[in-house]
Amino acid sequence: MEAVRGLVLSTKREGNQVVIYASGELDLAAVPMLIEIVKSESKKAISGCVLHCEEVTFIDSETIKCILGLQMALASVGKDIRLRKCSREVARILGLLGLSHLDMDLSADICH
Repeated sequence: MEAVRGLVLSTKREGNQVVIYASGELDLAAVPMLIEIVKSESKKAISGCVLHCEEVTFIDSETIKCILGLQMALASVGKDIRLRKCSREVARILGLLGLSHLDMDLSADICH
């Protein structure tokens, strides 16, 4: 488990992916830690990483830009990063930016 002001990140392997549990604020201060964890943990996962956002109270544009960059980097090696269980705050921002497809739960709803 790693922490930075207002944020706690922990990881757990689930099947062929690593889930990163986030609690608190995903902001500019959290970006370096998020990058480090995703790069480290994605090496252990077959399909990539999932960022569990149920307890995220705030997300800023730098974090979203970071997630998009990580998604591109992981895609280049056949892996992915997706978000799941997005809090209302995170889902709202993703929706406003036209990025709802990053939320696994919304994508599943759209497909069914």
